[in-house]
Amino acid sequence: MAIESFAFNIAEKVLEKIASHSYQEICFAWGLKGELRKLEDSLLTVKAVLMDAEEKQVNDHQLRLWLAKLKDALYDAEDVLDEFECEDQRRRMLQLYGTTCKKTLASLLLLNTDESYWKSIRDSELWKIGQKETDILPALRLSYEQLPAHLKKCFAYCSFYPKDYEFSNWELIQFWMAHGLLESANQDEEPEDIGSRYFQELGSRTFFQDFETSEGISITCKMHDLVHDLALSLTQNEFLAITSSTTHISHNVRHLLFPNSTSLPQDLSTLLQGLDRVRTAIFQSDEKSPSSQSNLDSYLLRFQYLRMLDLAHSKLEISLDWIGALKHLRNLHVHGNSRIKKLPNSICKLYNLQTLMLCEGIEELPSDIRYLINLRFLMFSTKQKFLPKNGIGCLTSLRFLGIANCENLEHLFEDMQGLKHLRTLIIGGCESLISLPQSMKYLTALEILAIGNCENLKLTLEEKGKSDKHYLAQFNLQKLILAELPKLVDFPEWLLQGSSNTLQFLKLESCEHLKELPVCIQNIASLQQLEIEDCDELIERCERGKGEDWSKIAHIPKIIINGSDIDSSDD
Repeated sequence: MAIESFAFNIAEKVLEKIASHSYQEICFAWGLKGELRKLEDSLLTVKAVLMDAEEKQVNDHQLRLWLAKLKDALYDAEDVLDEFECEDQRRRMLQLYGTTCKKTLASLLLLNTDESYWKSIRDSELWKIGQKETDILPALRLSYEQLPAHLKKCFAYCSFYPKDYEFSNWELIQFWMAHGLLESANQDEEPEDIGSRYFQELGSRTFFQDFETSEGISITCKMHDLVHDLALSLTQNEFLAITSSTTHISHNVRHLLFPNSTSLPQDLSTLLQGLDRVRTAIFQSDEKSPSSQSNLDSYLLRFQYLRMLDLAHSKLEISLDWIGALKHLRNLHVHGNSRIKKLPNSICKLYNLQTLMLCEGIEELPSDIRYLINLRFLMFSTKQKFLPKNGIGCLTSLRFLGIANCENLEHLFEDMQGLKHLRTLIIGGCESLISLPQSMKYLTALEILAIGNCENLKLTLEEKGKSDKHYLAQFNLQKLILAELPKLVDFPEWLLQGSSNTLQFLKLESCEHLKELPVCIQNIASLQQLEIEDCDELIERCERGKGEDWSKIAHIPKIIINGSDIDSSDD
């Protein structure tokens, strides 16, 4: 039943692409509107056939072979449409930056457009053959069958990571986004919010377990081995884990896992021939495995339709000079791979890239990073002393920015006001950072701000002139976390400006010289939780009923000081 379900989902996704305004515009401009309409009519009939197939739960070998071929054809259709999207993004970038645009040609997938053909398949006697029992535990199968179609896809894709893997909610959401699995009836709903909703729903249905929350910002979890087995059974030969004993790879495989990238088959080059439609490549290494050189560069270059490349846990040294050729890439994850020291500027040709996670040890960010016009999630480390203008500040699609372990970094980029849609900003482990840019005050969409382990940062902003005083911070913060800031003496009230009706969570940790809380905290009616830990002076001032700052925080429903709950309900 999984084949027809997956094929149905792919057909549905292709139809969504065709119906989108951007595809309608492109096809009108290129004179392909008629062909697009024919393709849409054919896919609607295909969708009806597949819906009937799923309801009848057929297990006939001949028919399932036909469905597998149909699924491949639908994947190809999506790839072709993705070519349109790549070209559209390339032209958009060139318009933004005034570079000469070269025309490209694209062709539509040839499908059988005869509606009677599909109806004859739908009415075939083959659908009436019964289906065999599976080996999956009935309770798990029942839970899966009750999932809506969009959650079935996301759940099945979790099988691409090994058993006992620790997922983070951010990682899964970006993974699902790269494969186009996030959908909503509300066109204005952010993909990150859709993914968060999916994650919570799968968790509530016990498909995930062992949850751990980090400061209310990220959540990690695992899948039980039996649940992972169920997810793996649904991928129908689309997924394969490659080990040193692998002797054959089906051309139907679209997602590859290398659980130990330092132990690969000797004839890997031969095995990977014909796999140019691979969409996911995940490389991992055992912690005890030695670092090694690799000729994977030439292998990966074959995967022209790659959406997701994860080298984060690999110990392979890869140059990435070829990365600019993977124009369909949405997610590049190399965080944690200390073997990668330098990124080629060609990475900035990845106009469809949505997620970029860079590792410690990177010497500097690519000079043309502004061209990554669809980047929504960026986490990086760099050895630079300052971040120049016209770089990150031009990434107007950015929703998440993490700057971590940049020991030389003294100044951030001055044009931060360009990040109009930034919702989460995390700065940590930047021991040389001495100031924050004035432009940070204009991050009007910012909801989560976490700053920690920056030993020289005072969190003060110098005003450029008297007129600037009228432009207070315009945040709408929901969570604010300040930790391990030894030079923080006066609470930075400018961080709270504009958040009096939105701030829900405030945490102060290891700020031993912080003298007192600002008076304005007592006016933040939305504040639901305050945590103070290892801030000696502050803790004394916040003693229940006695401390000088108690009146400022007595209205907060949940107060935790050094790990102990403080009851404020009687005040």
